[in-house]
Amino acid sequence: VTATPKGTLTVGKSELAAVSAQENALTVVGLTLAEVNFKTIPSSAAYGYFGGGDGPSATTIVQRTDYSNDTATASVRGSLITQRRYLGATGNQSYGYFGGGTTAPGVPNHIATIERIDYYNDTTNTTPKGSLSAAKYILSATGNKDYGYFAGGDPSKDDIDRIDYSNDTVGAPARALLSSDRYGVAAVGNQNYGYFGGGAPSTNIVE
Repeated sequence: VTATPKGTLTVGKSELAAVSAQENALTVVGLTLAEVNFKTIPSSAAYGYFGGGDGPSATTIVQRTDYSNDTATASVRGSLITQRRYLGATGNQSYGYFGGGTTAPGVPNHIATIERIDYYNDTTNTTPKGSLSAAKYILSATGNKDYGYFAGGDPSKDDIDRIDYSNDTVGAPARALLSSDRYGVAAVGNQNYGYFGGGAPSTNIVE
């Protein structure tokens, strides 16, 4: 089966990250995703957000796609504070977090900071929050309603950093390690578990 073409971003870009209030099996104001079609839900659950990326240079643009009208072009919302690409993103029902990345190839340009977008006030710029355990890029992220986990990346290839959403101005310390050093991993999860798979050097590991 081929994926269905939908809307477009406002500009072509790569090396960006995305987040949504409905990712990682999050419930919305106490509702499961199976219930949301039958009850009123907050507007945050109706959108997905794409931030940063390369197009053609590192950018601050945050764009929003409307799930109920997903063939339309995404709309530009607020901006990231720092130009970044190869970043990671995760979030909860109210906020999205964009972390790490790089402004350009080369270690001096790697980024440790995390920025937060408020889904209920998404035309304003993101807010600076805590920092990762080290500046890194080509990382991934997943999380639940309480915590976000950023894993892998270069140069800290095996760290799994955790940000506490209830205290998000504090740094995101390394909480665990991947079984091997790698970057460019993919991440997914639910309320109980996070899974990190693949990455470079090329591997089929999922953990």
